[in-house]
Amino acid sequence: MGTRTAPSYANIFMADLEQKILNNAPHNLKPLIWKRYIDDIFILWPHGEHSLEEFIQHLNNTHPTIKFVHDTSHSSVNFLDSTVILTPQGTIKTTLYTKPTDRTALLHSTSHHPKHCKLGIIYSQALRYRKLITDDEELHHRLQSLRIILLTRGYKDKDILAQFNKINSLSQTQTLYKHTRNTTAEKNLPYVIPFHHDLPPITETLRKHWHKIQLDPNLKTIWHTPPFTAYQRHKNLKDILVRAKLKDSNNAPLPHTTNTTTPHT
Repeated sequence: MGTRTAPSYANIFMADLEQKILNNAPHNLKPLIWKRYIDDIFILWPHGEHSLEEFIQHLNNTHPTIKFVHDTSHSSVNFLDSTVILTPQGTIKTTLYTKPTDRTALLHSTSHHPKHCKLGIIYSQALRYRKLITDDEELHHRLQSLRIILLTRGYKDKDILAQFNKINSLSQTQTLYKHTRNTTAEKNLPYVIPFHHDLPPITETLRKHWHKIQLDPNLKTIWHTPPFTAYQRHKNLKDILVRAKLKDSNNAPLPHTTNTTTPHT
């Protein structure tokens, strides 16, 4: 927190610290699984409660200022935005975890954003639910709750259901596979323009009249495919009111100043 380099710095520091922790574990007893996201760690411990307490004490003795707050359970534990559940059959399933303070303040439908961005919010939220929730029946109930939230944010029901339908045929396993992009494909030229809700359908217009570019022998060699539209945001109040550079009494720019923070836990 504070500077852009802070998360990377914390990751590098914790990567070194966790290697020391695991390499020097008491009695060489280590977690079956150790997964960390910056400073949140999920582990599966197969060696009994007494040795777990000893391992947690080892965690807190490894560094003078880094201390670990832990939550243990035989049945379920919360990790980031998921709840990991151990079933009576010995399998693991997951579901959505929402913090009590979460307000679900999604972008309002009247916000000054392109429509595809708003539709993308609906789809990405539904996809997140599908990734986190193993049980299909529970997913259905959770999506209905999400639907109500989106309706209160001004979204149309037909748009909500259309995006929900895209993930209804997907299983949780399918959504967890990492999709690789085709890096050999030719990159299209971006057409950048400030966004306004009264703009005509620029992408459709470009594609409709693209044959005129292709008729020109010189332009045809430069642009092989139609460009995609990239919208640029307008200046907001922060851009207008906040100055990146300060000026002294002689109207000369002063050096940039940066806020620095001391790493702490």
